[in-house]
Amino acid sequence: MTEACEVVTDYWFNVLKFSVLRAPKAAANIASRRISEKQGMRLVATEERDHVGAVAYWRVADINATIEHFRVTGASIAGLVQDVGDGIKVAEVLDPFGNVIGLIENPHFKSL
Repeated sequence: MTEACEVVTDYWFNVLKFSVLRAPKAAANIASRRISEKQGMRLVATEERDHVGAVAYWRVADINATIEHFRVTGASIAGLVQDVGDGIKVAEVLDPFGNVIGLIENPHFKSL
């Protein structure tokens, strides 16, 4: 993970030319904080929120079965499955560290 962070950090500052990189993370995720510290980042603020940063949605074949898998392995359910139309369903779960994991079941995605 550290190597990936080095590449992303280099791209952020040297290619995109941004002067600041903010990396929100769940307070309980000590490993993530340590990786950020190795990259020269420092803690500038803390705040209480429902989730941290943006949510990436992972494609799943069966959203209900996937939610059950997450539940029995220690995650909590962040909300009900939402049918957003055209057969597409989304949901979010919280891992034990407070990170939000988005799930999407979309019958229009091509098979791998």
